[in-house]
Amino acid sequence: MSVHFRYRYRFDGESREMPLGAWPRVTLAAIRHQFDETRLRVERGGDPADQRRLVVEKLKVEKAEIARQQQELAERSRELADSQLTLSALFAAWHAEALADNTAKGAQAVRRLFELHLLPGAGGTRVGDVSPSDIRNAVRALIEAGKISTAITLHRYTNSMFGWAGRRKPWRLLFDINPVEDVDIERMVPAGYQGWSERVLGDDEIFELRNRFQVIRNTWDFHSGPRRGIARPIPREHELAVWITLATLVRINEMCTAQWQAHVSFEKATWNHLGLAGEEPPVDHRSPLGFRAAASP
Repeated sequence: MSVHFRYRYRFDGESREMPLGAWPRVTLAAIRHQFDETRLRVERGGDPADQRRLVVEKLKVEKAEIARQQQELAERSRELADSQLTLSALFAAWHAEALADNTAKGAQAVRRLFELHLLPGAGGTRVGDVSPSDIRNAVRALIEAGKISTAITLHRYTNSMFGWAGRRKPWRLLFDINPVEDVDIERMVPAGYQGWSERVLGDDEIFELRNRFQVIRNTWDFHSGPRRGIARPIPREHELAVWITLATLVRINEMCTAQWQAHVSFEKATWNHLGLAGEEPPVDHRSPLGFRAAASP
């Protein structure tokens, strides 16, 4: 139980009230002192209640200012921490999100690509300080080593990484221009370089490939004892992919993204890969096996 004390008075013709405290939380001596002080202010023409309101408002303003300053300090600290983020940190964030849908083996191959050829030299560089020269040096080193295909792949994935970063916080706040855009990979590769082969397998080579697949698999499956030194057959699904590719002339990305229920119809003997991987639909290829890879159902 507590007893609340208030002092009522009139100011400018209006009735006012000033709280003095609550006993026993506040001692009676303190309440008496507050009463005497309040009465003295009123007798001198002051308004204690209004002064109290001004003090309360001032305290609110001061608290709000302190909160604002603390928030600004936290934001500056966060911005400072973000500005120290390195290329290695960007790679870790990009790899975890952008390659989440890749196979574990494919994601690991990309990680190994960066860890071998880009991050050792530029991984500790702050994202905002990464320059086209950092990318160019890594790509040039691969080209000079004769690993042109790897250099092109590194350039493509690095460009993809910065494109991903340019659409997300805090990364997009750390750099103005994608540094990969100033690295002209086409001018760096040797003149006349071609990343694909125009050679066509002959019928006898296709038969030989089939026989080798079969011999290697039979040797492995029917061998008794240790298999050390014996060629291991490729996974059965990879072997089937080879024959589907040869039979339908589909591209690798179409093979990897194909879905049985969505794209393949055994009843119609068609494989609809229209729009896979965001590419133009390929031409309609007839297969000697009686299966057709079609651009539309």
